[in-house]
Amino acid sequence: MKFPEIIQIGAVPLKNLLEIIRDENGNVQLGGNIGRLIHLVTSELRFKYKIKIPLDNEFGTRGPDGNWTGLLGMLQRKEADMVFSIAVTEERTEVADFSQPYTFDAATFLVKRPIPEIQNTFFFKPFHLNIWVGIFVVLLCGTMVTNYFLNSKWNFLKTFLDLYGSILEQPLTIPVKSYIAKIAISFWLLSMFVISRGYSTTLLSFLTVPYQPQPIGTFEELSAFVKKGKYKCFVQKGNSLVSLLHKAEQKHPRTLIETIEKNNWFYNRLDVNATELLEGNTAMIGSRYPLKVFQALLKPNSYVMSGDVFTVRNFAMAFRKDFCCKKRFNAAISRILSGGLIEKFRTDAWNNIVIRSRKADYQTQRHHQIKLKDISALLLMLSVGYALSFFVLVCEIVFFHSRK
Repeated sequence: MKFPEIIQIGAVPLKNLLEIIRDENGNVQLGGNIGRLIHLVTSELRFKYKIKIPLDNEFGTRGPDGNWTGLLGMLQRKEADMVFSIAVTEERTEVADFSQPYTFDAATFLVKRPIPEIQNTFFFKPFHLNIWVGIFVVLLCGTMVTNYFLNSKWNFLKTFLDLYGSILEQPLTIPVKSYIAKIAISFWLLSMFVISRGYSTTLLSFLTVPYQPQPIGTFEELSAFVKKGKYKCFVQKGNSLVSLLHKAEQKHPRTLIETIEKNNWFYNRLDVNATELLEGNTAMIGSRYPLKVFQALLKPNSYVMSGDVFTVRNFAMAFRKDFCCKKRFNAAISRILSGGLIEKFRTDAWNNIVIRSRKADYQTQRHHQIKLKDISALLLMLSVGYALSFFVLVCEIVFFHSRK
C-alpha cells in the first residue's frame, strides 16, 4: 500500500513532554522529548503530518457501550492514524495496534511532605524508654542506700523526693556526716549533673529542629489514609492506570480507585493548572517521569516521590487497526532505539527543566521558632501541678484549723 502523504497524529499536549506551538502563520512546531521523537520519525520516513487534539484531553478509556474516549477513541473512529507515547495494555489492543515499545515507566505517586512538628510528648524524646526506666530504678536504689546511711532517720518518700530534686539541679538537704556517705553523694551528684545536662541539650535540639514525620511511602498506606479522609488522591482522567487499579489482585488499589471515583478526584493534565488541586494533604498518581516534571513546577521540598511502584508500563506508538506501513514505523523506531536517542531526549528535557527552574535536588535543614502551642503540653502539666499544690495547701490549712 502507498505510504500516505499526510498522516493524522493524535496528541495530548503536556508541558515539557509534548508541546504544540503555533506561529503567526499557523505552522505547528513540536517541543518536548515526545515532540522531538515525532520530528525525528517524520524526518526519517519523510512524511507530513497534522496534529489532532481530542476534545476531552484524555488518552482513552473504554465506556460501557464499548466506545473509547480520548486518543484511542480517535483511532477507533478513524479520526487519527496514529498516536505517540501511549501505554500498552491488553485492553487497548482491541482498538489499536502498537509498535514495538521504545520506553517504559513505573507508575507511582507524588505526595505532600508532612510539615515538621513538635509532638506533645517531646519532653520524653531525648532519652530512650530504657534510659527512663534505668533512671527510675537508680533513683529507687539510691533512696534505699541513702536511707541505709542515714539509719532510717528520714522516711523513704522524703529521701526519694530530695534525690529526685537533685536530678532537676535542686540542692540536697540530706544531712550527711560519714566520709563514705559523702563520697557516695558526690558520685550521685556528678551522675545526675551529666544526665540533667545531657537531657537539657538534647531537648533543645528537639525543639529547634522539630521531628520530621515520614511521608506516605506505599500504595497500601496511601489507600488507608485516603479511605480515612486524611488525604486526597488524584489520577489522570482517561489514564490506563484507572483500569489497572480496578483490576488489581490486591484489595487496597481497588479501594483507592473507588474512593477517587466516588469523590471525582481526576485531573486532565499535569501542568500549572493541576497545582490548584494541591490543597492540604494531597497525592498525585501517575508515571514517574511526568510526575518528576510536574514536581519541578512545585515549591522545593514540598512534595516527595514515593519509592513504591504499582506497575511498570511499556510505551509505544498506537495505530488504527487498518493503518498501513506499520512495519516501516517499527523499523524507524528500532533504529532510533539502537542509537539511544529516546533516552537522550528524556535526559535533555529534564536538564532543561532543572536549569530553567533553578531547583537543584538538595535537602535544606529546617529550623523552627518555638511557639506557645509547642509547649502547650508542658504548660498544661505545670497548671495541673499548681492546681494540685494549691488543693493540698487548702487541705492542710483546713486540717490545721480543725485540729485547734
